[in-house]
Amino acid sequence: MPWSSGLTRRGFVILGLLAMVQTLSTSFYLPALPELAADLGVTAAQAQLTISAALIGLATGQFVLGSLSDRWGRRRLMIAGMALFTVASLLCAVAPSLWVLIVLRLVQGFAGAAGPVIARASIRDVTSGAQTGQALSKLLAVIGIAPIAGPILGSLILLFATWRGLFVALGVIGLISLVVALVWFPETLPRERRLGQREGAVGTRAALRELLTDRLVIVVLAVTTLLGIISFSWSSTSPFYFIDWYGLSPQQYAVIVGMNSFAFVIGAVINSRAVGGMGPRAALIRGLVLITIGGVLVSIATAIVAPVGWVIVVIVLTMGAYGG
Repeated sequence: MPWSSGLTRRGFVILGLLAMVQTLSTSFYLPALPELAADLGVTAAQAQLTISAALIGLATGQFVLGSLSDRWGRRRLMIAGMALFTVASLLCAVAPSLWVLIVLRLVQGFAGAAGPVIARASIRDVTSGAQTGQALSKLLAVIGIAPIAGPILGSLILLFATWRGLFVALGVIGLISLVVALVWFPETLPRERRLGQREGAVGTRAALRELLTDRLVIVVLAVTTLLGIISFSWSSTSPFYFIDWYGLSPQQYAVIVGMNSFAFVIGAVINSRAVGGMGPRAALIRGLVLITIGGVLVSIATAIVAPVGWVIVVIVLTMGAYGG
C-alpha cells in the first residue's frame, strides 16, 4: 500500500482532484441554467430540478458508497464512481428532454459522490490524530475551490458552446479523473480492516440510533439543514435572478458566484479563529443573526428593484456571514 506510511503530498493532490469532481459538476453549469430552460422549453422552476436531482444523488451516494467502501475497499468503488460519472455526464449532453436530464443528473450526483466520500475515508485510513484533522481541513479547502472556479470555467465555455457543451466538458473531466483513479489511486483499506456485511449493517443501525437520540445532534442537523436550504435556494435561483431579471451575461454572473464563494471561504476562516475566543455556540448565534439580517436586506433590495451593484454587495456580505 503506497500510502501506508502516511499521506504524501502527491497523494493529497490526487484525493483533492477526485473529491472536487462532484462539487464542480454542481457549480459548472449554473450560468447556463436560463439557456437550458429556454432550449428545453421548460420553466425556471423545472430547470432547477436538475440541481435538486444532483444533490439528492450526492446525498444518497455518499451514504451508500461510503458504507460499501468499508466492506469492499476504496479503490474499486472510486474507479466505478468515476466511470459512471463520466458516462452520465456525456449522456446529459444528449438528453432529449428535461425528465431524462433529471434522471441522468441523479445518476451523475450519485456516482460523483464517490470522490468526496472515499477521499475522506482514505485520509482516515492512512492518517491518525491531529494529522487526520489537518488533512481533512485541507481537503475541504481544496474542494472549496470548485464553487469559485466552476461557474467561471463554465461561463468561458459558454462563449463557444451551448449548455450541452458544458456536460461534454464534465465528461472529459470525469474521464481524466477515471484515469487518475486507475493509475495513481491505491487501495488504502486492507482486507483485514474491512467490515463484513453483517458487521457493517449492525454498526450502521447502532450509529443511526445513537445519533437520532442525541439532542445536540438533532439541533445541529436542523440548523445545517436550514442553512443548506438557503444555499440551494441561492444556487438554483440566482442564474435567473441576475441573467434574466438584471440582464447580466453568463460571464458577469460567474464573477458574482466567484465573489460569493470567496466571501464564504473568508467567512469560514474568520469564524474558525473566532470560535476559539467566543466559543462555538456564540459564534453560531452571531452567524445566524448576520445571515438573517442579510436575508432581510436581500428581500428589501429585490422588492424595491435596487441597482444591481447594491444587490451584489449585500449578497456577498451575506454569503460571508453564511461561511462564518
